[in-house]
Amino acid sequence: MPYTAELQQKSDVKRYPQANKQITFYTTITRDIIFPIEPRGRLEKVDEKSGKSKEQELLEFCKTPKLGREIYRWLGLKASHYATHTFIMPLVKSGKLIMTLPNFPTSNNQRYVTAGFEPPVASDENIIEYCKKPRRKKEIEEHFSLSNFQLRQHLEPLIIAGKIKGTDPKNPKNHWQRYTSTNTDAP
Repeated sequence: MPYTAELQQKSDVKRYPQANKQITFYTTITRDIIFPIEPRGRLEKVDEKSGKSKEQELLEFCKTPKLGREIYRWLGLKASHYATHTFIMPLVKSGKLIMTLPNFPTSNNQRYVTAGFEPPVASDENIIEYCKKPRRKKEIEEHFSLSNFQLRQHLEPLIIAGKIKGTDPKNPKNHWQRYTSTNTDAP
């Protein structure tokens, strides 16, 4: 049915010459939406077996530094933005969780740890002691809360001095390379 002046008078809709043939009507719906101050619905639930809330279990899980995606998986979630703002940030604001990189809150290397955690000091002796059992670079980084650059600053002199060696000397750049201290004598 063509659009005519007669139809325009019946519908009280003005037709503009530059508009398409399709006319879109917009309606505005307003609602009062109340958001909770600290939206932590799932963290307040108490587990029947352990008698602990999810929040307490999460704080125990984060006694060692954990990446955001590790916490999301632990919570059984996929949406990182939702999980960060719903579960992690309220705990950070309340002081129960601490960011390991507070100056870079959106960093991919950001880890969260329970308040009161002190990471081990990355000295040569501590790294040698930790590497009595063969360890990957990633394990050493996470244990001492170091960046890749910082780890290289500690590890390369130890390798040159012969205090630490790689388990695969033919392929030193292999990311599965494990490092072990050369004095692995049993105490």
